[in-house]
Amino acid sequence: MDSLEHLKEQERIVLLNILHNFEGKKCLFFEKSLHVMLSVILNDDDINKEHIENIFFVHKVNDINVNAINNISNVLFFLRPYFYEIKNIFEIIDKIEKSKSTKRKNNYVFIFVPYMSYLCKQEILKYNVLDIPLKIILFPLYFFPLYNDVYSLEIKNLFKEYYVDNDFSNLIFCSFSLMFLQFLFNGSFKNIKSIGNLAQFSSEQLIQLRRNHGPLIFNIQSPNDFQDRFL
Repeated sequence: MDSLEHLKEQERIVLLNILHNFEGKKCLFFEKSLHVMLSVILNDDDINKEHIENIFFVHKVNDINVNAINNISNVLFFLRPYFYEIKNIFEIIDKIEKSKSTKRKNNYVFIFVPYMSYLCKQEILKYNVLDIPLKIILFPLYFFPLYNDVYSLEIKNLFKEYYVDNDFSNLIFCSFSLMFLQFLFNGSFKNIKSIGNLAQFSSEQLIQLRRNHGPLIFNIQSPNDFQDRFL
């Protein structure tokens, strides 16, 4: 198995381990750039075995048919660390809670890819007015295997984050991802050429990380203990 196939299988195992810990039917909500993970990381057999009944997007609150979720107790949200989407998520949870025909407790799981920001945590505390128990999972997913030899970070808003929001966090994540590629192929990039301000920022961060840590320590990490609750 070559390095890229090994990476894909590693990501598949980590994702399945997350899903395995919530038995029964599941409803999945995705940030719009993340739904691709089902088709490129898991296979059809994996999806069928995990009893995935419904898939929705978190930014389309009005399109959600809560009646279709009425008999599903595992509600998983796959999220980027975008604080401005947390309000939408709690609107979805509120709709689900109000439509339930029984008093059963749902499992609400927030799976942040690849990390949860401080602002996300503050927004969760702000909007969770019903004190619903939540489970938070940090899933350090670096790359999406789109084709046999094409892997993508699938980060869509870098220009806005950099120029409008003055937010460098995803650019730093790009540098960490490049460090991971060096780990995967057992060596440093010999030549780095950057075109544009964002590429220059990432390459400078990469060089700094390499000076501080070396190129061979950035293995993919397992998610945090998903039994921990966020109250």
